[in-house]
Amino acid sequence: WLLLPLGFQFAAVVTFCAGLLREQLGKAAVSARGPSWAAPAPAPVSRVRAVALLPADYGVFCLVFLLLGAPGAFRAGYAALAVVHTLFLALFLGKWFRELKVLRGG
Repeated sequence: WLLLPLGFQFAAVVTFCAGLLREQLGKAAVSARGPSWAAPAPAPVSRVRAVALLPADYGVFCLVFLLLGAPGAFRAGYAALAVVHTLFLALFLGKWFRELKVLRGG
């Protein structure tokens, strides 16, 4: 049971750092190509996407801690969030890799 928070933290930190790295590498690629080259326009904001990303929201993470008085419910909620964060990490890494590959030109 104690390895679950460690795995959750690993997924959260890797997602955060990879997101920052993707943003900085994207900016560097755009500036290296000059002002004539523009990055693809971001996708419009979607309510479905916003709802799908709710489990990765910090507020939902905090709400799970309201279940701390009921250890079984807390463990189930925390484990569910850990699984969702790990899935998001895999999906985001694939997405960011494809985006950087396009920016690189290959």
